[in-house]
Amino acid sequence: MKWGNFAIKSALAVLILGIGSYELGYLRLARLNARLDELESQKQRLEGFVGRLRSSRRVGQLDVVKQYRDMLGRTVSVLLWQEIAEDGTLARPYALEVIGNQVYVEGKVIKFDHARLEASSGREGESLVLFHRIFADQQPPMTGVELDRQMPPQSVTTTLNAEEAKLWERFWELTTNPELAKEHGVRVAQCEAPSVRVAPGQVWEVSLDAAGGLNLRYLGSRPAEAPGKAAP
Repeated sequence: MKWGNFAIKSALAVLILGIGSYELGYLRLARLNARLDELESQKQRLEGFVGRLRSSRRVGQLDVVKQYRDMLGRTVSVLLWQEIAEDGTLARPYALEVIGNQVYVEGKVIKFDHARLEASSGREGESLVLFHRIFADQQPPMTGVELDRQMPPQSVTTTLNAEEAKLWERFWELTTNPELAKEHGVRVAQCEAPSVRVAPGQVWEVSLDAAGGLNLRYLGSRPAEAPGKAAP
């Protein structure tokens, strides 16, 4: 009888130990799976963040209609400028002339902290641009065409939200006030003016990096107008 009781107790002990080991293994497996899910989620977020860091969007297009010499022998470039909305829509074209064949597209640019870009979705946290003027290399910049004053109302392609409007109102403060910039998550506020040498018929795209600044990229050429004579 004693031997039988001992055998039963031993069997029960083994059973309990087995159940305990199974439950412990199950818990460990559950924790491991949860950790794997967490790591996979982090990986996806990081991949998305890296993708956004590398992304850019089209914000403007510059067509070189023709070039001619003025009475002083300077090259005059006739251009068509169009801003591009977030949905890719081209705004109403605006014709302008600048003196020279190396054209500069100047804009005020606000770049946000990378952490804000990582934590946000959509366009939030991506760099902003407000185009200021276009000029060329044979004239002082101050004599260029001021886009933010001379562009017709019909050309406006985006509606500023309240925060963006406030940032543009205080743009120059953001450039010199680190505390204000930090308050709004601004990493850099500055003017940028990329430039390229242009020729009649060329089409140039202006893009804005999500975490960077302005870029000019050659898209191709169209038939150009015949060179004009000196302006009277």
